[in-house]
Amino acid sequence: SGTLSYDEVKLLLKRAGLQPFSRHTALLVDQVFEPLMATKVELDFIGLLNLVEKIRRFQQDLRSHNLQREFRRFDVDNSGELSHKEAIALLHASRIAPTRVEQDVAWQLIDKFDSDQSGALNLFETETLTQHIVERIYSEATDKAFACGIEMGLDETRITLYQRIFDEADEVGAGALDLERTQGILSKYIINPPPAEAIAHIFKDVVMDGFSELSFQDFLQLMRQLGEKRRVEVREAPFTLRMVPERKLRDLLHMYPLSPAYIMGLPLEDLLENVATYTGFDIDQDLRKLAEPVRNPRQLLERIRNSRNMARKGLM
Repeated sequence: SGTLSYDEVKLLLKRAGLQPFSRHTALLVDQVFEPLMATKVELDFIGLLNLVEKIRRFQQDLRSHNLQREFRRFDVDNSGELSHKEAIALLHASRIAPTRVEQDVAWQLIDKFDSDQSGALNLFETETLTQHIVERIYSEATDKAFACGIEMGLDETRITLYQRIFDEADEVGAGALDLERTQGILSKYIINPPPAEAIAHIFKDVVMDGFSELSFQDFLQLMRQLGEKRRVEVREAPFTLRMVPERKLRDLLHMYPLSPAYIMGLPLEDLLENVATYTGFDIDQDLRKLAEPVRNPRQLLERIRNSRNMARKGLM
């Protein structure tokens, strides 16, 4: 068709190492798709390239402060540049490339981002290199995990679903979950989840070498073993006010008798509280569970707009 659906884009971004299921990146993807969903249009190639560029800029901005601080620390002569060796040391210290495997990835890419071939990297080159290292590391890890999942007899749709669940629980992006987080996320998403004791037993079985956390590959193994004992049915991801883009939250408040200046001046947490007060929804309430489910920001805006129109006409 020459276009990609929402789920196809999420899978492609995951395989590219761009972490589309992590909370902030997922919101960015949803913002891009929201107007498309309203007209039932999918994403074309140019749209995909623009989305990738937005995600990269966003992810670089998230780590920019810490990276700048580390850059200044390793730039001991204040030259504004780091040697290749110093850049690798920075990546190790900032936990971007903490292991030998990840540092080998950095060495493979470093010449490409030394744009003037000076043998040293300025801050911009270091930030760009860091983004591509992270993408390469996550991409290779995802490919390996998908291959393992296929060997376990799972199809790509099921693996992608489990990846979304895993990434939501892995809030810090560490690539690992402890037992408590694993039990919590399964209780949230699995319909009729197994007892906590059963999860703990399988957790200890799949986590090797005495580690207290499981990787995504371990998580796939855990889900496969759960599936051998019972049918694993996964419910939809919850949709709450926290998942609505800030701009849309302000659009919601504009439907109420509030001054534009007041609405635009609200910080995010106060903004959420105001939206909750006026709409009657709790901030963390799953709006998919309403009698008339709300699954995305567009549906929420339509619901509130219709409700306000009915109220004005005296029908409520």
